[in-house]
Amino acid sequence: MGDGKRGKGDKRLKKFVGYVAVISWFVSMAFMGFYFPSFVDNSPIFKVSRVDIEGNNLIPESEIRPIVERLGNNWLLLSKEHILNILRRHTGNAIEDILIEKSFSTNGVSLKVKLKERKPVAVISIEGHLSLLDKNGELFPVKYVDVESYPVIYTTHLNKQFFPNFYTYVMRELDNLELREVYISEDKVTLYMGKGNKLKVILPPIEFINSTVSERLKILYNLNEGIVDLRYSKFILLN
Repeated sequence: MGDGKRGKGDKRLKKFVGYVAVISWFVSMAFMGFYFPSFVDNSPIFKVSRVDIEGNNLIPESEIRPIVERLGNNWLLLSKEHILNILRRHTGNAIEDILIEKSFSTNGVSLKVKLKERKPVAVISIEGHLSLLDKNGELFPVKYVDVESYPVIYTTHLNKQFFPNFYTYVMRELDNLELREVYISEDKVTLYMGKGNKLKVILPPIEFINSTVSERLKILYNLNEGIVDLRYSKFILLN
């Protein structure tokens, strides 16, 4: 009988210890959640003492540094995705990705922010509004480059689903042929190339651009002017 009572007592003690452990865990987490942000804000160890910014070939450092410094100690608490969204909003989506490196010392935190900027492949005019365009169809402001260095795409809207194929099979294929202007409509895509736009090329609608179109474009390497229709199985030289 004594052993039975002792066994029951041990079980009650284990349950009590378990309850205490759970309660202690919740209390400690609440304590940390309440006091840790304040500790980070006030501790000199976590103060940002130095900021280095790399990879900004298009975006002036003066646009990035104030944001980094304004975030201050929150860099230790915010997620990379949240920080990236802040920088994208400020630059108009001109940043594709970031890498953050932190070095801790008794003098504070050294931050290294490496930017991966979006690389423009064209200027796009949507109902007269100009933006830069990367190969994935992402738009960002024209203020970062000389727009005359890029071909101009004219359209009423851009479907990002189809643009990567258009870039891969058309724009990249014609990289050395002085592509000047592109007109995208519902029934066709029209290209103008060369000095004076003397070579006009008509392609299928953008949703039908594929590797077959890319193969047909190779005939243009020997042409300097004229009108070429590549919407069909065989090209047609109109003049």
